[in-house]
Amino acid sequence: MKNPLTLFLIFASFWAISQKNSFTPYYNVGEPWQFQKLSFYGNDNVRKMQDSLIAKYNIKVRNTFAKNKKGETVLTKKMIYDGQNSQIALSNLRSRKMNYKSFHKINNYRIYEWKYWGSRQKQINEYLTINGKEFLKEKTYFTKNKTKGRTQYFWNKEGVLDSMRYFKKRDTKPASSTHYFYQNEKLAETKTYKNGKLTTVRKYDCTPLGEVQKKVKQTKSCVNTEFDKDGNKITVNEYTDEKGRTRKWKTTYFGDSKIVLKNEGFDFKNRRTYLEETTPTKQTYIYYKNGLFSKGKESFKKVSHFDSQENLIKSESYYNGKLSDTRIYTYNTNNLLLSQVNLNKKGKETYNITFEYNSQGLKIKETRRYKKKTYTSTYIYE
Repeated sequence: MKNPLTLFLIFASFWAISQKNSFTPYYNVGEPWQFQKLSFYGNDNVRKMQDSLIAKYNIKVRNTFAKNKKGETVLTKKMIYDGQNSQIALSNLRSRKMNYKSFHKINNYRIYEWKYWGSRQKQINEYLTINGKEFLKEKTYFTKNKTKGRTQYFWNKEGVLDSMRYFKKRDTKPASSTHYFYQNEKLAETKTYKNGKLTTVRKYDCTPLGEVQKKVKQTKSCVNTEFDKDGNKITVNEYTDEKGRTRKWKTTYFGDSKIVLKNEGFDFKNRRTYLEETTPTKQTYIYYKNGLFSKGKESFKKVSHFDSQENLIKSESYYNGKLSDTRIYTYNTNNLLLSQVNLNKKGKETYNITFEYNSQGLKIKETRRYKKKTYTSTYIYE
């Protein structure tokens, strides 16, 4: 399951994109979430830097070695690269339950396969090009090599989505279809049909829904823009369900720019559920409880601190308002991560990780120390 922040950003992206001329129905153009490189709780810049170096030096294979219980050095993971067209990750190589993840791009098709402690899954996406831009035409998903579902997308010549059809398993008739209607180059309404009957109407404006059609779920959403006393732009995304309950998502920008200062989420009772605040040196995420006896109290908070090079240098996690753990990061002059030290709520070290690199900046060794045990992984590139 995605973490709450990922879900929030996907939802926020959905509503923001829906107001543009070229409406895209799903986050990241239909790629499976396992292949979306979203890392909100880790040190994402470190991964991005290593990925860029692997591409820069045209690395084809990265092998990971570690010692087994007998003290023997064995291959535990293998990453296979082929530019932007192919990538395969094999892990748990010494286990009977090996995991894998692969991505291949062939002409206008992208093929994804993965297995993580469960059944094998696959997704095939087909794309078409309109005015030089790539649009998702069809995606088909499989479990154990059996078709589980298929979705088709229909676009007009301007690259605007006209309709979408969903099929169950190998059915040739759609289980549901959604039609998109526009007004003044903005999405105005969607209608969803199941078995030929209208089941859902969603309006993308702030006008009243009017009389509710019997057995038809009617909802609406809209985006309003306002400015605070300091001249900062605020966009308010509202979603109203068929019962008339409204949820809001607010984004505050620096002046009239695209620089985000704050994101907020509110539930149907207008109680804050989520807060994100950003400054050049600090980023704060807070999730709130809204139960019967815990209205508005913090559930989880994470505070991240950055240096002038945008490197994450410290992060603090809080549960129910109390400090849970702290992580401290150090870097070399090339902004390569040298160490990560984890401290418990009392400030005592629980474990640490150190990293070593070759002259190209590629990671060649990672050592984890936990209590009295040490685990070392080495990396060899081809």
